[in-house]
Amino acid sequence: MSRPSPTLRALGFTRSNARPGEKAVGALVIFQATDVREATADERRALMEARKVSKLQAKQRRAARKAERDAAKAGVAEKQSA
Repeated sequence: MSRPSPTLRALGFTRSNARPGEKAVGALVIFQATDVREATADERRALMEARKVSKLQAKQRRAARKAERDAAKAGVAEKQSA
């Protein structure tokens, strides 16, 4: 069974309220869904799990960056006190 492909349309228009330095033309991209259905329980569970993993990875990256910043600050403080 082939799925219908989503349609993307771009609408261009001229802006009457362009500020200095901005272009007087703009564009709007419209996504037209051709097939919509509610997610199954399994799909919802998978999405929730993926969000949890993503949040955990982001938290670990933030903690690693903070540790690097703290170490750099400590190194600068030691040099200044020496």
